[in-house]
Amino acid sequence: MEPIVNGLSKEYAGRVVFESRNADEEAARRSADAYGLRGHPAYVIAAPSGARLWSRVGLVEEDVLRTAIEEHTVHE
Repeated sequence: MEPIVNGLSKEYAGRVVFESRNADEEAARRSADAYGLRGHPAYVIAAPSGARLWSRVGLVEEDVLRTAIEEHTVHE
């Protein structure tokens, strides 16, 4: 999934902030708990306030991620 996410992060640079977390680290476990994620890989689209707008656990196709980004981000 890393090549897909890295490609999307370049494509949406300046519009969307991408963060990657290591599931073995405590901070990542706290984030997963906060968003109710029970597995990995996991993906979250969050509002600037931190509210979860969209999430998925497991492998996700690039077109699904792209659609979710487009549907849940502000277009200028």
